[in-house]
Amino acid sequence: MTSEKTNESTYCTDQWLVVKFPAGAGGKFLLNCLFLFDKVPHWHGNFSQQQTVEYFRHTILDKEKSWLKKELNQKWNLNFFSRTYLRDNNLTCEQFDQLVAQNASEYFRQCWDQGLMIGDHWAKPQLPKFWQQALAFTIKIDDWELYKSLIYKKLYRIEKDHIISLLDCPNEVATESNLLYAKHFDNQYKFDRIDLDEFFELEIKKQPWLSPWLDHNYSLEKNIIGLSELVNKEKFLQKFNTFANIFQQQIPKKYLIKMHDTWSAANEQCE
Repeated sequence: MTSEKTNESTYCTDQWLVVKFPAGAGGKFLLNCLFLFDKVPHWHGNFSQQQTVEYFRHTILDKEKSWLKKELNQKWNLNFFSRTYLRDNNLTCEQFDQLVAQNASEYFRQCWDQGLMIGDHWAKPQLPKFWQQALAFTIKIDDWELYKSLIYKKLYRIEKDHIISLLDCPNEVATESNLLYAKHFDNQYKFDRIDLDEFFELEIKKQPWLSPWLDHNYSLEKNIIGLSELVNKEKFLQKFNTFANIFQQQIPKKYLIKMHDTWSAANEQCE
């Protein structure tokens, strides 16, 4: 799993670790668990395993913030493309190299130069060209009622007369590269309240972070975990043991249990 840098590309290599999942399906939780491996640096600092667990616990259980505001995100300063929508997903490796060189944080550069796996997330089943060599983990929606219950806790605010998409916040990181994107989506994600199952069928299924998954063929995927496995602690522990073989490092069960208990408690807070 060391980076194979070539003359053709500096950053389009196998040094990336990407979790693929429909938005709201727990991908960032899985990534935070993968941060427990020595080869995967935490987004927010050089933490020990115990510090990784405690940082996650204190952040995700913040009752004062909505899920999307408290959930951890990448701090690589690589915000020139969208992980959820379609903005600049078609970058070539040459373009990607240039933008990483221009924008990457000093912490990213330090981790990259040490040969560590750079973790990121992606809300569509097909990885972009610049991540074709990435080590990928995939969350499969194997229980659609469970998935709907999660996204209505995390991604939407249900009001008396309206349904509001919490993903409609492109101004949260107002960089030069996404100011036009913010204007494009201004006031487009507030919907009249209808039956939630009907809303799921009519609106959510056509979103770019879900529609490609509806008929996705998983037969060629590796490192898959079902959503029902992810939310079930015992099944999650069993599956994570198979993931640990990839990194040739076993993670103490107590840390994984605490991570899962924390994530489950955060889900319950949203009810």
